[in-house]
Amino acid sequence: MMSASAGTGVFVLSLMSIPICYLFNSLVYNNSAEAFFFAGCTTVLILVISARFMLKKKTPGDPLFYVYALYAFLSVVNLIIGLEQDNIIDGFVTFYLKEANPHINTAHGHMISYWDGCVHYLMYLLMIAAITWGDSYRAIGLYWVGSFLMRAIVYILGNAVEHSGDFEGRFAPQTSGLPLHHLPHPSAGFLCLQRPVNGVRTTHSSMSLT
Repeated sequence: MMSASAGTGVFVLSLMSIPICYLFNSLVYNNSAEAFFFAGCTTVLILVISARFMLKKKTPGDPLFYVYALYAFLSVVNLIIGLEQDNIIDGFVTFYLKEANPHINTAHGHMISYWDGCVHYLMYLLMIAAITWGDSYRAIGLYWVGSFLMRAIVYILGNAVEHSGDFEGRFAPQTSGLPLHHLPHPSAGFLCLQRPVNGVRTTHSSMSLT
């Protein structure tokens, strides 16, 4: 069984997105390219070192642990986006909301920010906890993959209907990064299907009895 510090480390690292978003937004508005580049490199370095330090006792063998850890970090970012769109907070992703894909400011994009920042984030924490304690996360993982696939379908069809008269000029650039963004989810779905339904805790208990 893996130490619980691994799951706690993921939770702490996901919360680091809050000061990171505020720092990057401030640097962009100060028009300092050198400082922005330095902050980006420093952030990546801190995240890698922190993750390695927290997981040095026993590195998780399940590759999906790292996928969920990454998307837990991004879920907090999406929650920040939703809160700033509602003017609950300010100064965290202001530049991104002005320069990002216009879809983020639509009703669908706004609700997706909250859905990913709340529901998906909870799923990530539950699946990470299940991996940490050797339980099964197959059912939650399949719900997660299905949620992302449905979001992709709505996004693609919505853009196709809205920009059907100008497909080459507007629709194509906005969806160019979509397959890459959703690539890990079908692959994670196949990996979830290969996971045992009852987890591995029974194996550990049987080993302890012997």
